[in-house]
Amino acid sequence: LEIIKKSKEHYEKLANKYGIAVTPFEYAIDMDEEKKENVLYSVSDKIYGDNLLAKFKEFKSNENIKEVENLFISLINYFEDKFNNDNYFLEDIGNLSNYMYGHRKEENKDRIYLVDIEPVLSGLNSLEKKEHFYSRMKESFFPHIEYAEKEIGVDLINVRKKYSDFIGKVETTLSESLNNQN
Repeated sequence: LEIIKKSKEHYEKLANKYGIAVTPFEYAIDMDEEKKENVLYSVSDKIYGDNLLAKFKEFKSNENIKEVENLFISLINYFEDKFNNDNYFLEDIGNLSNYMYGHRKEENKDRIYLVDIEPVLSGLNSLEKKEHFYSRMKESFFPHIEYAEKEIGVDLINVRKKYSDFIGKVETTLSESLNNQN
């Protein structure tokens, strides 16, 4: 229950502080299909649209490109804030396959929505966990930036700068932590 509470707080901050649209959702605990154990279910509004990664080739307007830039910069801001100020971060939100480009039933305009709202919190309260975070940023998140650039056909200069600055600070922090251990 504590993880559910913390996850909901993180998702609320994504929407309210970082401007990332999160499909409205609730968590429910119930029995699994075999009635053997309690499981957690996520129930969310339906988003009418397509997976974000599949839509990149169609993103040619300045408005679409700006939406993608804003998403990446907001995600980097979130990761930076969590790395510097928190013990946890939502690990899956950097995976763009967890986003759709579409709209809710009562909306007329498509936008980028985070639709995978599982409570997957990862810790940042040890050097090993911070190293794991660093590897996720390098091996999972950065390739999404490259993929977006390739598919859209633009260089996301502001995103690359923000990412480079952030990853440089993470590397410095990890290096200092390792030196302090020795």
